[in-house]
Amino acid sequence: MLSNTEMVKAYEAFLEQFDKNTSWKKDLLDIDMYKLKNLRGAEPRWFLFHMHSLDFVREIVFSLNRFRYYVARLASWCEIITSYSDKDKMDLLIDFIHPVALISIDYPYKIKNRIIYSACYLCNFSSHLLEIKPTKSLPEDKSINYKVFKSIGAGWTNFNELNKKLAAMNNISYRKQTEDFRNSEHHTIPPAIEVGHSRLLRRVSSEKGKQTYALGGQPPLLLKVLVSLLKEVDFPWFCRHLFGQY
Repeated sequence: MLSNTEMVKAYEAFLEQFDKNTSWKKDLLDIDMYKLKNLRGAEPRWFLFHMHSLDFVREIVFSLNRFRYYVARLASWCEIITSYSDKDKMDLLIDFIHPVALISIDYPYKIKNRIIYSACYLCNFSSHLLEIKPTKSLPEDKSINYKVFKSIGAGWTNFNELNKKLAAMNNISYRKQTEDFRNSEHHTIPPAIEVGHSRLLRRVSSEKGKQTYALGGQPPLLLKVLVSLLKEVDFPWFCRHLFGQY
């Protein structure tokens, strides 16, 4: 077990590494670049749209920036833990790495749904302002989902491109390569991160009516693999194009 002094030394090494890695900062969004222009002189109803858009833009910008920040921190920890034994890694994982990893794994799903929610609201509001009959009425907030987005958003500028990018977030490949970590973290038992095996006895597919189990356990999700997967989320695309779609 690492002593307090060793833990502080490890964290100082992480901070030094994190300060060196500044490439991720170039992708951060400046919220002022995505605010709508002043609506002075517009009809009062347009100010309601403006208030909605400011709320949504702010939340999505902050979400995208936080996601990029968390992934950058995990990337720095990848460099630090290579010199530690598995036993000592456990201390660093518990205190510093694991909480950030859990947040980061869940973020593509959260960002995707925040974009869907915002797009549904703004498309619906725009239809009424432009006196276009909506293709579907906007349900209550808890019922807004991807299916509603596809119905309400269809027909708007660049809908297909945005829809394609959203479909790629938290997709089957991402879930498979992370062992469906987000779902198993909440509903079953997830793989360990970096060190350790879980589920030493697992039920596997078998003939109908039979129960088959396998020994061996679930290997850990390596931190470097996780960081690589998170970096594949097309963050720069959202930075450049997202707020021009609707």
